[in-house]
Amino acid sequence: MKELTHQVARRIASASVPFAADDDSLLIAHEIIAKVRLEGFMAFDHRIDVGGFEDDDVAALRDALLTYIRTYPEDPSRGAAYWGLSALHDAKELDLLRDLLRIESSREIIDEHVLWQIMIALDNIGEDILDPIHTDPVQQGGDRWAASKLYLARHT
Repeated sequence: MKELTHQVARRIASASVPFAADDDSLLIAHEIIAKVRLEGFMAFDHRIDVGGFEDDDVAALRDALLTYIRTYPEDPSRGAAYWGLSALHDAKELDLLRDLLRIESSREIIDEHVLWQIMIALDNIGEDILDPIHTDPVQQGGDRWAASKLYLARHT
């Protein structure tokens, strides 16, 4: 595992408070995962483009992101952690992503941004959650909750 991955994963997993908006740890996690999983991905951070990251880096960051989500399940920054998971493009994460979508779509107050990040992750593994035949959250704006409920009803 690369030193940058080790630092970022440790920082995310051991965060004693939710990350402030100007902290880039969750963004860096997404970029490292995307660099490994998406051919031709160009990161914002030069250290990532030249990093030579591998699957063990991805596994460490995945675990750190999940720890962060479990530690701060109410914090808005969890949306960035979900965004990091969306870069996995791994169908083995289907059950996890469906569980996260179920949790987020059942909240008393729905955070559309957070919900959208999970929907993107599901779409990235070929799930039909953004299928415009059922509903188009991009076009309908605030209808992501309805799209998530419809998706979950079809896949339970």
